Amino acid sequence: MAKIYLNQGCYEEAEQLFKKTLEKNIGPMALVYSMHGLGCVYMAQGDYEKAEELFNEGIKVGSRELPGKNHPHTLLHVNSLVVLRTKQKQYEDVER
Repeated sequence: MAKIYLNQGCYEEAEQLFKKTLEKNIGPMALVYSMHGLGCVYMAQGDYEKAEELFNEGIKVGSRELPGKNHPHTLLHVNSLVVLRTKQKQYEDVER
């Protein structure tokens, strides 16, 4: 439901649901996925600092807890950092 709210631009509702999921701590895959969703909410709202923190943390947690550093849920965070850097016009970071 949180992802639907995010896609509809209902950021407050999406943020609340993603945070609830994070509080429940129901496993590493749900944790990494919810961190990504919340980061996307923050990025959509222009809070790039909070988004960056979540994306970086998602990469760390995903690399440590999910099978392999190339797990799709971990790579969502990598991709979102590229999108964030593009929005910030930090093209050298995007290329790396």
